[in-house]
Amino acid sequence: MEPRQRLGRQVRTKLGRQIRTMREARGWTQSELGRQCGVGKTQISKIENGDLSQPELRLLKIAQIFGMELRFVDSPQKLWIHAEREEAYKTTVCELLRTRSVQQIDLLQFSGFTTIPVLETVADYSPDAHVRLLIASPHVTALYGGHSSDGFHQRRINSTLDHSSIITNDVWRKNPNAKFTIDVWRYTVTPSIAGIVADDWLVSVGWYRIFPNPESPTNHGIVGHNLPAITAIEEQAQPFLSMVREQINEFVSNKNPSKSIWVDSVGL
Repeated sequence: MEPRQRLGRQVRTKLGRQIRTMREARGWTQSELGRQCGVGKTQISKIENGDLSQPELRLLKIAQIFGMELRFVDSPQKLWIHAEREEAYKTTVCELLRTRSVQQIDLLQFSGFTTIPVLETVADYSPDAHVRLLIASPHVTALYGGHSSDGFHQRRINSTLDHSSIITNDVWRKNPNAKFTIDVWRYTVTPSIAGIVADDWLVSVGWYRIFPNPESPTNHGIVGHNLPAITAIEEQAQPFLSMVREQINEFVSNKNPSKSIWVDSVGL
């Protein structure tokens, strides 16, 4: 897909107007906004006029600078740019998952902790869904300060797994005939993206940043939950769907899930 096809001209024009409005409300010139984004005045002008053919990464930076979610596209809305991925999951993604039932949802995460609200929503609105939860293995968490059994990343992973069991048990208690399952996969290489894919109509994608961390065995840390993200549905989702699925398929090809979250028969 050519870059200019990723966001249509009409979409880019509407978004440009929103950015100009937010910039002017803060009393900033195009040059001042450009300095904060690391680009020149010319690129900001092109974004505001809808003329920049591949604006996605710059828009993520602008969203973070304004500290807000950029909402744009023709009605009905089909694409969102969020200042923080965690907030995107809690709000937009969960809201969208309440609008229709899903059969398959893949969650590619580091600890999976930020997806707990998503898992709860899927369980409530799609009790027959099959969930694939891809999270970091102990080997990967050890690279970023998670070497101890009670390290930050491992605590978040343990919380994710505990909530997954509780969520699954709750679905089956409410409906013994429900087919809801969560398969957990543990990948062994550092991920470049975090993503959620629901069937072929919804995707939410964000990126990870690796930074110096003297407390880590490798002197590096990793963060992603508070970085910008993109959520899209239907035809606007297609370019991002293929990107997320490529990494998911790379992690799960020719492997079996490390764990399946099954209903606990106790109390049924």
